[in-house]
Formats: sequence, structure tokens, C-alpha cells
Amino acid sequence: MSNMRWCSDGFEFKRDSGETVTATFAKDCCDREILAWRAWEGKGLAGEPVRDMLVEAVERRFGTVEAVPLERELEFLTDNGSAYIAHETRGIAKSLGLKPINTPVCSPQSNGMAESFVNTFKRDYMSCMDLRDAPTVLAQLPGAFEHFNEIHSHSSLKMMSPREFRRQQSHPAHQGYLSDWTVSGTTGARSASSLGAAARLRGSLRTGSNYRFCVPSRLMSTLSGSWLG
Repeated sequence: MSNMRWCSDGFEFKRDSGETVTATFAKDCCDREILAWRAWEGKGLAGEPVRDMLVEAVERRFGTVEAVPLERELEFLTDNGSAYIAHETRGIAKSLGLKPINTPVCSPQSNGMAESFVNTFKRDYMSCMDLRDAPTVLAQLPGAFEHFNEIHSHSSLKMMSPREFRRQQSHPAHQGYLSDWTVSGTTGARSASSLGAAARLRGSLRTGSNYRFCVPSRLMSTLSGSWLG
């Protein structure tokens, strides 16, 4: 069931120029959707972007920061990095209705759901990105995260993407891939043009159960502009 446990982790991009981009994300462990993310040039995972990301994740999933269901304990699983165990971060998480939990110090791999996303992102997205410098990488991330949420299929979700799975949860009688209703967990209704772009992208990339993220930059711009503006 969605909204029982979220997880988070941080990872780095090593650029061809020698620069480093650091990113972090919040992910639902059931439906696999990336609820929110942050990325910046430089090394090190600070607490402030994690806290800001948590506020956005709750707003995107529940509408407001006060809307986490009181009858449900929503766990927030992370490793013991300083950004996550900081008093300010744990305080923000609790104030949002989340229960911070950490992996054992001797077993950071216990956060396997987050590690799985990092491995997938590096394999299916970073491997196809233009890595010339940090600004170029940062410009590609919105489209990459959106593609993962809207199109990337998962065997554990019966080969649906995270948002396809959520739409089926909300509307089980609907069997299509995309609809022009407002998508639960996002910040507004999708336009017909963006849905059409998504359908075309899906059709061009699906080849059985495995496919890569490599798409024309002009289409990436269309997706990023229409979905994330």
C-alpha cells in the first residue's frame, strides 16, 4: 500500500569536466514514485535540501503539509548520513507526520529500495546523459525524473510505471496508460499536448520490458516544459 514507507538517499554524478553534482530524492517504497528531489553542483549532502524536499513530497502526495493521515504511520527510511539524522531534519519529518527511521550503522544496505533507484538511475539515465559539465547535467534531471515516474516500467508493478500504478489504484476500472484527468500525487492536470508527448515517447521507447532513456533533446525539452513548468 502506498504511503506506508518512504525512503531517501543521496548520490553523486561525476562530470567529464571534473565537477560533481549531488542529488537526493524521496521515494514511495510501494508505488516507486519519486515524490520530490533536489540536485546541486558540488559534493556533500546537506540537511537543508533534504528538509525542503520533504515538505514538497508531502505537499505533492497529500496536497498540504497538514494532510498526512493521522490514522496511518508513514515511515521515512534513510541511512545514518548527517543530513538525515540532524535534529532539524528529524524535527521537520515528525512535524509533517512522518516517522524517521534509520538503517543499522553496520548495515546501510538495508535501505535497498533507495539503493535500487540509484542503480537504475545510473544505468538507464546517467549512461545516456550529456555529462560535459554540471549545468548541462542539472538541465537534464527534470526530464529524467519525470520519465522515471511516468514511463519507466517496473516488474514489481506488473510492468507499469509508478504513476500508471497509482492511477490504477485510484481508478481500477481504467485500463489505459494515460488519461486527461488530474493525476493523484502531482501538482495539477496534465495538458493534452503533454499527454500526447508522453504517449509518443512511450511508444518509441517500449521494446519489451527493457529500454533505455536516450531520447531527442527537443522531446526532453517538451516534456520538461509541459510537465514541470
